[in-house]
Amino acid sequence: EFRRVLFRSAAYLMLRRLEHRVQFATGIQTHQLPRGEMLETIARSLGHSSGLELEREVERTRRRVAARMASLTKDAGGSNRGGERLEPLLTAIESGEEVIVLTAITEGVGGLDFATGASADLARHLLALARRPDFPLGASTRDKHPVLAVTLLEALSDAADPEQAARLLASFFSRLPTPSVYARAMAEDTHVLRRLVGLFGASAFLGEALVFRPELVDSVLFMKVPPTAESTRSDVEIEIAEAASADSERDGLGDPEAFVGALRHAKARVTMEVGLAELAGELKTRDAMLVLSALADATLEHATRRALAERGLEGGLAVLAMGKLGGREIGYGSDLDIFFVYDAPGREDELAEKYVRAAQRVLSLVSTPHGAGPGYELDTRLRPSGSHGLLVVSLDSFARYHGLTREGTPDEASEERPQAADWERQALVKARACAGDVELGRKVVALAAHVAYERDAPDAAAMNHLRMRMERELGKEGPRRYDIKLGRGGIVDVEFAVQWLQMKYGTDPRVRTTDTVTGIGALEACGYLDASLAAVLREGYAMLRRLEQALRVVHGTSASFIEEGAPGLAALARRMGVRDGANTPSGTAAEALLERYRAVTRDVRAAYLAALGLRTEIPRDGDSSRVSAWSLASDSSGVSDSSRAREPL
Repeated sequence: EFRRVLFRSAAYLMLRRLEHRVQFATGIQTHQLPRGEMLETIARSLGHSSGLELEREVERTRRRVAARMASLTKDAGGSNRGGERLEPLLTAIESGEEVIVLTAITEGVGGLDFATGASADLARHLLALARRPDFPLGASTRDKHPVLAVTLLEALSDAADPEQAARLLASFFSRLPTPSVYARAMAEDTHVLRRLVGLFGASAFLGEALVFRPELVDSVLFMKVPPTAESTRSDVEIEIAEAASADSERDGLGDPEAFVGALRHAKARVTMEVGLAELAGELKTRDAMLVLSALADATLEHATRRALAERGLEGGLAVLAMGKLGGREIGYGSDLDIFFVYDAPGREDELAEKYVRAAQRVLSLVSTPHGAGPGYELDTRLRPSGSHGLLVVSLDSFARYHGLTREGTPDEASEERPQAADWERQALVKARACAGDVELGRKVVALAAHVAYERDAPDAAAMNHLRMRMERELGKEGPRRYDIKLGRGGIVDVEFAVQWLQMKYGTDPRVRTTDTVTGIGALEACGYLDASLAAVLREGYAMLRRLEQALRVVHGTSASFIEEGAPGLAALARRMGVRDGANTPSGTAAEALLERYRAVTRDVRAAYLAALGLRTEIPRDGDSSRVSAWSLASDSSGVSDSSRAREPL
């Protein structure tokens, strides 16, 4: 409804503005478009490339206004909600001819605007939806549920990618043994229909999973309440219990294949539920990440329990989450950053190998491919000493590596200086015990807090040097290519700014948190971060995370690039709620999205530099004019203490 209000407002303003330009140009009170050079002049004054483009825009706007008016009058009269205005398109579909259907959707019959989806492929998929009488656009279904066809076509036109939505919906129905059951369910509950079409149009990853996993359909499609962290933990528990009850081999542990299948089935179903709820607007991005993180935690917890039990161990092994998992910020397709710590006082020589084997078993249970669905990709590079360090370390070794005793006091007996580099200390800001021995996990997190918060923050210039290397060597941006995570002003800018301030003021326990958004709020509330900078970081982080999630939900991978002119950019803009027309008066939805992205990342980079007390940055691509806007403000570094900015890099 909000989009309709926006459209009506934009249409009125567009037609009014055109009326004024025509009358000003002709000098008479007329409502007729002129021809020839005068039309070209008026078109250019309104931002169009030609008179023909202006005429097309006027005709498109008039059709949509007429359609809106028709829908209002028909709804008021209790008719079939647009069946008459869409009759030409439905007749075209009945003809079975792709060319006729393509002509109808290209001309915007009934006020439908399929945008980038108006293609021969879309026409073919619409025909596929009518191939059988009991399909959604089939003759039998239309007789029984006359409103369904109209609602379905409207939902497809509103989808982020109409062609993809129609293709997956057709595939979905082709695999159902009784399509009429689902057609009736969608006719009786249009919310279900729009959820399904919205899912198919927004995410090939989730849509294809649903098409090929029919057992997920009922639980996901008719989900009444969005998933929560608590319900997710319960769902994993139930899946494990059912698998164990079906097979009680191996001393009561059950078949390992069935156990892994239960983990994968839970992961597939919960991920689908989260994606569907987020795409439907029932879960905010932050809430979706919390549920996905709870799913990963529960998976690791059950895998750790089983791995220990298989080796006759009780406790003594903790799984530490780092990175996005540590901050409960993982998304679709995210890797899990973890490392393992064990503790076996007096029995280390005897049990060390067992704990290493148990940790390896956890990795296998969580990541091994299975017919019930993919596992998690695991990343253990953030463990002590990086990718060359041990996969599993003892509590004493972990403490010693950081120059501490297991109790957290300085290790005076050791002649070695702490081995941890600044980046390792920074990484420990995100350390969180997520599975395994609870008490051991608490001890490790306490040691991590000593290391991260109770020593001086890293040198700001050195930290920025590392950040610039990440941007240059890992981000690999270009003039038309942007990395949402690692690029200039990306997600990592916000994370680095917040983590550096947390380390700088970490003796105050109020700023100690693994969550980036909570960290911003705590730093601001405690007076360590200027309110204007906090707002930029908070809002920029929210927008970038939402964009990252929207991008990743398409393929279910860790992709974080967007590129000007890419075929999927328009659909991505639609997923972000940006549409051609009403809310993009100066260009296409794709252009508007890129413009918004560039503005946000520009502000985020400026806020990042100000938070670290760095006034300027080295211009990129020879642009000597790119100087932080914050350097033009007061002498404040952006934090509320008396520290002053360092020399420009």
